Amino acid sequence: YKWAQKGVVINKVVCKIDANQSYCLYLPTNYDINKTYPVIYAFDPHGNGGIPVALMKNAAEKLGFIIIGSNNSRNGLRSDELNRIVNSLLSDTQQKISVDPRKIYTAGFSGGARVACMVAQSIGGVKGVIACSAGFQADGSPLGFRYIGIAGSQDMNYLEVKQISDYLESSNQPHQLLVFNGKHQWPPESTISEAMVNLRLYAMKDSSVLIDQRIVEEYLIMNSNRVNALKGNISPDSLALAYAIAKRTCQVVDGLTNVENLKSNIEELSKNPILQQLF
Repeated sequence: YKWAQKGVVINKVVCKIDANQSYCLYLPTNYDINKTYPVIYAFDPHGNGGIPVALMKNAAEKLGFIIIGSNNSRNGLRSDELNRIVNSLLSDTQQKISVDPRKIYTAGFSGGARVACMVAQSIGGVKGVIACSAGFQADGSPLGFRYIGIAGSQDMNYLEVKQISDYLESSNQPHQLLVFNGKHQWPPESTISEAMVNLRLYAMKDSSVLIDQRIVEEYLIMNSNRVNALKGNISPDSLALAYAIAKRTCQVVDGLTNVENLKSNIEELSKNPILQQLF
């Protein structure tokens, strides 16, 4: 099948049960129909599935994810239309593609992030969500999935994403907040790749995949280097970012590797008088 090409972005795979619906697809080059793979269903607010698939494909190749971007889900649809689109997407892809039903994730930007959260909250079994520039309505009930919020520092929806993060923090639910330098837009590849690595690390912590020490150490070294570089700049913003990165990195990899150096950094930063003025 043309749509089963590996290692390339297939812009349009038509749904068998509804020819008006299609999705963009990326299968990693090691894809084998006799095995199953984690999948990220991605939703763009304008129904352009190619944007998130192109953004995620390099990390997907490295981590062994399948990426599927809906070409039909978009802002302004009635809920029944949206439900039909999502159901067709899930049904078609899980019949055609070797998706691991225990490793389903969703991702989206803006209105697409709301769809990604809605899918995770309504269908059950979704293990994690990458929600960019929007999120979900907190109703007090615990989330059944890992949540990673992303927003640009100048994003008009930054406050909403931050409030969701604060709510999850106050209710002691695992979550991440990744902030990049930008406006209301899909995040840069480096940020979304970090979120995807987080999903993989969470799967290791949940014992749903074997611990891959290479991925753990790469993530730890990358973020430790970022923390050390930011600590060298004594501006309040840099120190606050160093503290946030150290804390979230420690939270993600604690239990997978030694985090004593990170904990020392967190303690040292928490005692910094410049940073203490911000708390």
